[in-house]
Amino acid sequence: KGRIASDTGELIWEANGEGTGLMTINTPRLQAAIGWLGGRKVKLDDVAIEVETPFCAVSVISTDGKPISQSENLLIVAAARCANRGMVWNEERTSIGDRWGEPPILIEPVEGEISLHRQTGSPPLTFFALDGAGRPKGEGQTSSSFRLSREYGTVWYVARVH
Repeated sequence: KGRIASDTGELIWEANGEGTGLMTINTPRLQAAIGWLGGRKVKLDDVAIEVETPFCAVSVISTDGKPISQSENLLIVAAARCANRGMVWNEERTSIGDRWGEPPILIEPVEGEISLHRQTGSPPLTFFALDGAGRPKGEGQTSSSFRLSREYGTVWYVARVH
């Protein structure tokens, strides 16, 4: 129980009982929330995350070296449970040994909303879901927020100047 923070305040672990653990990373170029996010709104410096998926990890990463609020290319990863078809855990659920299973990877989609705070004058971003090869799916959506949805069938998204 309680809260533990790094000396810079960029990493925070909080838990107030079973099913409440949450870790956040809050740096200029990487902002993320990992843990029991469902039904909560997590506000970081430039990213707000509000998802329905109970336990997941959502991260926003600047891939052009600029802070998220100014970046022209962001990678968004939203992952919950993922496993190969046929993967088998041991009884303690600590190892799969050599029982890795096989493709395809089965994913529990993360559903919810990602909102970005952009610095005044920064160009607008267009959000795209990415396919398994990292190619954009569909036309994209230009906005300051994006709805993560099971309809995309992915854990990978990009937001970029289009």
